[in-house]
Amino acid sequence: MKFIRRSWLIWLLAFLCTGCSSEPTGYFPKENDIEWSYRIVTRTERGVVTEKSFQIRSLGSQSVGGTDYFVRRTSSGTDYLIKQDKKGIYRVGKRTIVDLEVTMDPEPRFVLKYPLEAGTSWVVKTHPYVIRRVHPYLEFYHRSITFPMNYHIESTDATVRVPAGVFKNCIEVVGEADLTMYVDPRIGWGELPVTTHEWYALGVGLVKLERTEKLDTGVFVGGTMVMELTEFDY
Repeated sequence: MKFIRRSWLIWLLAFLCTGCSSEPTGYFPKENDIEWSYRIVTRTERGVVTEKSFQIRSLGSQSVGGTDYFVRRTSSGTDYLIKQDKKGIYRVGKRTIVDLEVTMDPEPRFVLKYPLEAGTSWVVKTHPYVIRRVHPYLEFYHRSITFPMNYHIESTDATVRVPAGVFKNCIEVVGEADLTMYVDPRIGWGELPVTTHEWYALGVGLVKLERTEKLDTGVFVGGTMVMELTEFDY
């Protein structure tokens, strides 16, 4: 009976450990089967508020064109190909839900550039997140319009509170840009300041993002977008 009991215990421990997984590592975890859930709240200068949920799942390492990348899939069905090397962590391509093949980026799109210390900087093209056309009807500003944003690591010891909890010793990234756009017939062309703040926690990744696009004219309205982590599962 003692042998049977011990055998049962060994089998049970082996079964339980089959489902065990190591804890995520780094400021942009790439281990397989991690899931992030976010709440995204957008507020325009005219008080229009929208809220939605957004999910991301890590699919682990995959081979594309003979090269290994780690892949993240969003709840909208888009796959992002990510690489990590001595230069940093960056996106190299994506495949939307309607694409048959991956579209490779013309140049790396850094998420975090090494070294992970205050002052490290890089440039990535972005697009408007919040700006809407309000005349003759409300719609998002064209997302195909891109402009360069200058990013830098502001600090490595930030504390952030979001619905998923309080995260300490986060890397805080600040992005700054000027979007040149046709504001309205009276003002004509102008430069709109755009700022982004991102916070990354060790072993978790992105916990919060804030985008500010201040604008309010007869044609366009801007505002803020806040994206906060609500759940983190692995």
